[in-house]
Amino acid sequence: MIDRSVAPPFQEPTYFTVQEANSEILSGGIPFHIVNAGEQELVRIEIIFKAGKWYETTNAQSFLTAKLLTEGTKSYTSNEVSVLFERNGAFYEISPGLDFISFNVYCLNKNVSKILPLIDEIICAPTFPTDELETAKNLQVQSLKVNLEKTSYMASRIFREKLFGKDHPYGRKTEIEDIQNIRQSDLISYFREKVENNFEVIVSGRIDDHLLITLKDFFSKYDVRRYSPPLFNGFDPQKEKLNIDNDEKLQTSLRIGKKTLAKSHRDYFYLLIFNEILGGYFGSRLMQKLREEKGYTYGIHSSVISLVYGSYFQISSDIIKKNKDDALNSIYNEIEQLIRNPVPESELKTVVNYFKGVFLSSINSPFSLADKFKGIHFHNLTYTYYKQLFRTVDSVTPQKLQKFIQDNFACEELVEVTVG
Repeated sequence: MIDRSVAPPFQEPTYFTVQEANSEILSGGIPFHIVNAGEQELVRIEIIFKAGKWYETTNAQSFLTAKLLTEGTKSYTSNEVSVLFERNGAFYEISPGLDFISFNVYCLNKNVSKILPLIDEIICAPTFPTDELETAKNLQVQSLKVNLEKTSYMASRIFREKLFGKDHPYGRKTEIEDIQNIRQSDLISYFREKVENNFEVIVSGRIDDHLLITLKDFFSKYDVRRYSPPLFNGFDPQKEKLNIDNDEKLQTSLRIGKKTLAKSHRDYFYLLIFNEILGGYFGSRLMQKLREEKGYTYGIHSSVISLVYGSYFQISSDIIKKNKDDALNSIYNEIEQLIRNPVPESELKTVVNYFKGVFLSSINSPFSLADKFKGIHFHNLTYTYYKQLFRTVDSVTPQKLQKFIQDNFACEELVEVTVG
């Protein structure tokens, strides 16, 4: 019988090889990637268009183009599209983003051949019906109105503008008038000029030879069209401390951070460890200080957001309004402590083991393996990135980490935005 009073032996997480995607260029030029794993007869087909907000010429153009891809095609109405997916045991997700538009289809293997003609209609012949467009616009206007009342939404939106600039795709704000002014012709032109045949395919799941041939034959018929991404001037972040007060709000949302290292930078792994220690997990310093000790918030977190054309570090929280000033002082004090004093060996070891454990638990399904592939592929990295990640975090010392923090996180260099 197991003695429940004795903790099980601890085993330090060690790296093991991440299953790699198999990649090739199909006859029409479409990049095609396969992650063949798992036991369930289920696949995810990801069609990733290089056509996010970065590429749009009018605010909301990319977002609404993505949302209306499935709202009517040459042969199917919006309702018919939904019924056909449901009838074949499949469902889809469309995710418009800053760099990409992702159209993901989850389908039983046996029904893939039935779904492919519908996928073809969606990615080749959307009609962007005016009635569906008006419905989508009204929904987005209402959603934006609601969000503009939220201090957390406003803080994030203003923070990105301060980091990247009001004319940069990562910092540019979409206003209600932008949505209202979008016309059907804007979506048709954007689809034809930026979206159509400008995609890569990632298929993950249990894929036998017959299914692989079916998918390759299907996507080989598309002749790839590549568009050069637009260029934007660099922007020096406004390192002001901006407070937008609102007497009607009981809490203050804060965002503190800066533009930071690209994923390909040799010191990026130090950035990840610093982030975990400061606010990246439940036992982090900021959580211990502001939640557990002071009781100012339900949660405070730091994160590293790595985009294709830029990365940034961010601390975010919603704080009891009367405690805002002390909370801000506590945050900066925790950063100063990391600058002045090396992290204790025991704390560093705990964070490194936690970090490695989370990584290993995140590669336990074919879909998560595909996500790991995307995490390197679109940053022009290879699978050696993950091997180097483990080597670096295993070799990090308190002194090396302190030097990194001193070189990169002076408090006076941080952008601060508070709303509420």
